[in-house]
Amino acid sequence: MSQYRPRQAHLLQDCVFLASLVALSVALYTDQLGFYYDDWALLGHMLTSEDPSFFGLLHTLFSEVPNLQNRPIQVLYCAALHWLFGVNPRWYHLTNAGVFLSGILLLYLSLQALRVPRVLSVAIPAVYALMPNYSTDRFWYTVFSANLSMSLYGAALYCEARALRRRRWWLWQITSVVSLLISGLAYEVFLPLFLLNPVLVWYLTRSPDTPGSKHFPWGSWMVKGAVVIVLLVFKVLTTTRLEQASVSVRQHLFLNSWLFREAIAMNYLTYGFGLPLVFWKVLREYTDTMVMIGGGIIGLIVFAYVYRLGTDLDRRMRSIPAMLWLTLLGFGVFGLGYAVFMFNYTLGFTPAGVANRTAIAAALGVAVSLVAVARAVSAWWRSTLAQRGVFAAGIAMLCAMGFTIIGIIASFWVKAYEKEQDILAGVRQTFVTLPAHSTLILDGFCPYVGPAVVFTIDWDVTGALMVLYKQRDIRGDVVLPYTRVTENSLVIHQEYPYRQLYVYHHAQRIGVELTNAQVARWYFATFNPDYTNGCPPFQGEHGVPFF
Repeated sequence: MSQYRPRQAHLLQDCVFLASLVALSVALYTDQLGFYYDDWALLGHMLTSEDPSFFGLLHTLFSEVPNLQNRPIQVLYCAALHWLFGVNPRWYHLTNAGVFLSGILLLYLSLQALRVPRVLSVAIPAVYALMPNYSTDRFWYTVFSANLSMSLYGAALYCEARALRRRRWWLWQITSVVSLLISGLAYEVFLPLFLLNPVLVWYLTRSPDTPGSKHFPWGSWMVKGAVVIVLLVFKVLTTTRLEQASVSVRQHLFLNSWLFREAIAMNYLTYGFGLPLVFWKVLREYTDTMVMIGGGIIGLIVFAYVYRLGTDLDRRMRSIPAMLWLTLLGFGVFGLGYAVFMFNYTLGFTPAGVANRTAIAAALGVAVSLVAVARAVSAWWRSTLAQRGVFAAGIAMLCAMGFTIIGIIASFWVKAYEKEQDILAGVRQTFVTLPAHSTLILDGFCPYVGPAVVFTIDWDVTGALMVLYKQRDIRGDVVLPYTRVTENSLVIHQEYPYRQLYVYHHAQRIGVELTNAQVARWYFATFNPDYTNGCPPFQGEHGVPFF
């Protein structure tokens, strides 16, 4: 491995290949996505801000959305997108696709700088780019900062590796630390992985011709450790997500073991070794010709490219023990990807709902493990050509299946946005204007389309109404199965007194003012007696299971 030197032509070819995979993946849905869930709350605050300047938007978000204060770069990113593009979702999602692509390319360049064999340097980011484990980060504007954090992690790892080979090593190290700082302030799940970077770089680049590589980079590791600790302390002091109730050490260990088991089950079973089963279920139950054709094309492209690169595997990467170590390294990265949730017992695991946004760092470890296993399986064949074919087929299958599943998941999000637009158009047609300090309750539709959110909580409805009417003094909510009618108010996520309280039933396209409990009981008895609208059962942040 120490004699490996990437050529500029190879770097360009591989980057074009990876960019093509990402472009084909996002081309099917990016132009049709919209805003969802928390997006509406952020947009509502910004669109009705008294100061529409960029700094005014920042002030509005920091002061009115306190749960974002521990992620200032996320606030900066969200405000910048709105300041540039208003409420046109197309440009938001194109920007996110570009940031996501840069992260994949930086991951590839980092592996090349670490002297990882070319075929593995291509296979790992290819698989990672098409993993459905963290699909929500592709669709949901509020968490676009997760992709930004991932991209900055790749930049930091690349700079760490380049610092060993350049005279201006200090400049590379400073850039690495700055990337760490910005990444952590954008989204925190990659923070523990930064502690692994100096160790990884030192181990994989140990060779006589690498200056300073014989000694462990204690200085770099300690600086990054100090920055990680400072960031974690800052987040603990500013977050609103930590559990407040006292938990014993025994309970803490039990909860963490449960969370880790659930994480393993979702990432290594459902979307790891169980990926063919998920793919078969999706293929059998959902028909999308363009997605199926795209998956086939992706599979053929990946097979041909990886097979051609198979000759670049060196001897250290041919052995099964080496692949076992790489598998364990991937599992270690997976564990670090969930490390920041050790004290967050409300962490959810879902294959496609909004809760899977937190898997973006851990999924990198899963990708490393799956590629290593594919290489270990191919090593059982004696023929070099057979080894190349089996390995290329394994990577191609992972990419094709991931592409197809992501495409099907994306179709739910596209339909959800279409439903949102239809609902809001109906609201505006029924209620041309609303009095100040009004509350509008939405009814007559399902809050989820599969795993994708339509309207499901008070803040997304309120934000959407603020955008629709450009009023800051308006509130909204959505009828859910636990809705209650009391003598003084309608109770859903909050209590809504019968004062300027309206309900809109989308299926019937009618609006009713709920002036008292009698009118409210009549309305629900007539239009939605069980408060479900006949919708399938769903679970918050998971939606309706689709396989």
